[in-house]
This record gives sequence, structure tokens and C-alpha cells, in this order.
Amino acid sequence: MAMVVLLALMAPPVPRVVALRGATQDTTSEAWTLFHRFDDEGAREAFARASSPGAVSFAATAGSALTWLPHPYQPGSYVAGREALLALGATREARLARTSTNADRLWLRMLEAAFGSEQPSHSWPELIQAAEALGATGAVDHRSSVLLAARLIVSAPATGGSAPQDGVLLRSVAALEEWLAASADDIDVRHSLVRMYLRRGEAPQARRHARVLLAQQPPHPLAEAALRALTSAGDWAGATDAMKAIGPSLGLPDSTRDLWHAYLLLQEGRMGEAEALLRPLWAIPADSALPARVSQARARALWVIESRRWVDARLVPSVTGMEPDVVAGELLAAGVAGVRVGNQQQAMDALARMALLVGDGDQALPVVTAARPAPLPGRPGVNRPGVSAIPTSRPMRPGATGTAPVTEEPAAVRLGVQRRRAAVMAQQLEAYSIFAEGRRDEAIVLARQAAAVADELPSEAMWPVPVKPSHELVGDLLLEARRPLEAMAAYQDSLNRWPMRPLSLLGLYRAATLARDIDRAAAARAQLSSVWKRGDRNWSDIAEVTVTAKP
Repeated sequence: MAMVVLLALMAPPVPRVVALRGATQDTTSEAWTLFHRFDDEGAREAFARASSPGAVSFAATAGSALTWLPHPYQPGSYVAGREALLALGATREARLARTSTNADRLWLRMLEAAFGSEQPSHSWPELIQAAEALGATGAVDHRSSVLLAARLIVSAPATGGSAPQDGVLLRSVAALEEWLAASADDIDVRHSLVRMYLRRGEAPQARRHARVLLAQQPPHPLAEAALRALTSAGDWAGATDAMKAIGPSLGLPDSTRDLWHAYLLLQEGRMGEAEALLRPLWAIPADSALPARVSQARARALWVIESRRWVDARLVPSVTGMEPDVVAGELLAAGVAGVRVGNQQQAMDALARMALLVGDGDQALPVVTAARPAPLPGRPGVNRPGVSAIPTSRPMRPGATGTAPVTEEPAAVRLGVQRRRAAVMAQQLEAYSIFAEGRRDEAIVLARQAAAVADELPSEAMWPVPVKPSHELVGDLLLEARRPLEAMAAYQDSLNRWPMRPLSLLGLYRAATLARDIDRAAAARAQLSSVWKRGDRNWSDIAEVTVTAKP
């Protein structure tokens, strides 16, 4: 059954924000620590607790507002930050009249660079310059200025005209390293360096600092962030060993911790150990609490996608209240498995349930994009013009300029992100299905459209969401279509997002071999051998890499 990927655009979360009253350095230190650790909700609460009657604190107001800069699950938070700016005065002149020091004016400069436009637009270069100026003029101490600049750089877009120039990143990294050289125990500076090196794509340097964070005894509150950094950097062995050593002390639910651990083991090719961790999750009773059932659904999807043991996939009833992207991940795994083993009924049933999950499978779309494939004939019960383009942006609600309170909860936007992820996976499954029907070019178009949208969505650091990385899927289809050069590019795009991911490396190795690119095939094979050095030797993929002679 074909499907329409049709999602309502979600309004941004914009809780009411007011200017914070004056507070001492001591009372705001906790808030700034939480800010630099990316604990945005905690920072906002701490800034609010630190406020007191008297003069407005431009520093505290700016710090609280800057937590609304883009980050996962808060893509529409511009209005909240703008409300904080407008609470200081309706015009720039009115706001300037309330400043009393050069530091106040620099903080105001940052707020206006971040939220000065009525339409969502951040002046990132101006923001970062103002942060550096706070330190250069002595308005804040050097450490605070360095950490603030690093936080802004990490929050800024990685590409495009507003992305910080490489020289800015290098200057910030140098300042952080210089501070750390004089104060090696500064955990927050080291944590900022982990994020900065990941931003620059320098995984070895990120790993070096993350391992120091993970060596803290007792485990530091930033240990989970460091473990996420190792995962993001593709240091599978380091992350697995760290999880084994400190996993129980992270404070995560047992099912979440075991799922994360199993995912790391799967990347190392330690299939037997991973399966042993996942089996108890698969056996969770149907009457268990929702968080446990979420981990169960994720465990089933991850195992099928990562192991490609398609015969293990089953379509099971969805659990009421489960996040759409979790449901979609399990449906994607079951649907792809159905296609792979020739179980067309399972694939069709998964598609039908995807349609119910993300839209109305029988509703025609008002707009048909030129890039979309032609209608899919021959599938009963559905009348629609093709697969809809997934929205690539979520415009702000008309009139939402920050001048009026808005009541949407962050949970509403979180649900919107989850639905868009589900829509990506629905389109992935549609691509798999029509590829199997022989409509290969159209399937690849669909898969590329889904990948373009997935690139704009926040991802998890524990495991990929969508459960099948979108560019890796494009590479798989291109490789099967015997278009190896394009497949190599797709796999490289996947590796840029998930460094050292073995299934992307395996695809790259196979594509390079098919293209007779001896050097790239050898390089991918060497990386795979390193990743899978502790893997199960009887696993077919590992045997292929370790036994096959160099091309």
C-alpha cells in the first residue's frame, strides 16, 4: 500500500521570557556552569533563581535568552529569545538607556545580534565577536569569555554564510587549549574542547579529551556527554570499554543503558554479546511501562538494521503513546526485512501502518513537486499523486514576532521533530519498496529527498535516528543498481555524519571495489579491519573483510 508523507507544521515553543533582575556573580555561577554544559533548561531555571529585586541584570538576561539559540528539540525558540530582548525595551534606544556599563552594552549587543530581527535571523559573527570583546575589555574574566565564545560557535550552523569561519574556530580552540594547559583540571574547558573538535571534524582530538573526562573518579556529571562524544566520533572500542566501566553510574534507565551498550557492540561486530544484551529487552512484557517498551521497540529495530538478520524482523502491534519516530523505526526495519526476504505482505503492511502514522494515505496533495516520481500504479485502496515532499523547514506562525506571549510547550515541537523523522523513515521504506519493484531511478530520487530532509533534523548521539542512516541507504540502493561512483559519494556523506560507521565503510569498500578504485577500497578495508578487530569472526561481513584479498 502506498503512502503520503504529510505532516502538519508545528509551531515553535515560546514560553514567556522576562528580563532578569540583578544578581551577584556568586548566585549566577551555577547558571553559567549549566549554560556551558548545554543544560539549557537547568540554566534558565538557575538564572531565574538568581534574579532579585533591583536593577535588571543584562548578563543574566542574555545568558537565559541565549539558551534558546538552536539546539535539538528547540528549533522554533527564536521568539522566546526575542521576548527577553523586548522585555528590556521596545526599541534599541530604550534598551540602551537602561545600560549603565560597557559590559551591559556588550551583553545587549549580543542579545540584539541573536534576536534583533523580527524574523528568525541570528548574526553569528557579531555574537561571537561580542563574546570575545567581553573578555578583551575585562567585562568578564578570560575563562568565561573563552567558554562563551566556544558555546556560541558550537551552536552556530556548520555550513552556509552564517557559519563561523575556520579562523574563528581555530582561535577559539587555541584559547581553550591555552587555558587548559595552565589548568588541566578544568572539566568545563575540556568538555568545550570535545565539542569544538567534533565540530571541526577532528575526532582523534575529541577522543583524547573525552577519555580524560571519562577517567574522572567518581564519574563526573559530564561523563555521559563524553561517552556521547566517543560515540559520535566513531571510537567504538573506546566507547564500549567506557560504557562497561562507568555505565551503571551514569544514572540512565537500565534499558536505555543496555540498548546503547548493545549498539556500540554491534558497531564492533561483537554480535553475540550484543544479542545477549538485547534479548532481555525483546522479552519485556506487554504490560511494562512505556519507557521500557520504547527501549524494546528500538532494540528490535537496531538489531535488524545493524545485523541485517532479516528473518528476525516481526510486525508487532504499536504501543499507544510511543513516539512516532520510535514506531517508524520498528516499521522501517520490518518493512525492509520484508522486502529483503520476499515477504511482500509484511512489507505492504509496514507501508500501510507508516501511512497511518505520518499522514492520510488516501488524501491527494495540493502540490506536486517536479522532483517527485510519478504515481505508483497497481496498489489497491489508495488514490494519490505520488510520494509527497517532506517539508524541509518549519516556518513560524503568522504574527509570532515576540511581542505577545505564546503558550506552546517544548513537547509540541519535540513531537513535530519526531513526526518529521518518522516521515523520513516512511519515505525510506517507500524507496526500498519501489526499488524492489524495479523502479530503481525513482527509488533513488525518493531516498535522496529523504536524506536531504534528514540532514536538517537534529540527530541522536547514542545511535542514528532515522535508525537507518539516510545517506547510507542511498549508497545501498546505488550500489545495488551498480552505480558505484555515486554510491561511494553517498557512503562518504554517511561517514561524514557517523565517522567509522562499519556498514557505511563496508558499503564504501564494496563500491570502491566495484569501481576498481584500489586505493579507496584498501583504505576502507583497513578501517573496517580496525573497527572489527574484536568482532565475531564467523559473522559473514567480518569474514568478507578479513579473508578477501586486497583488490
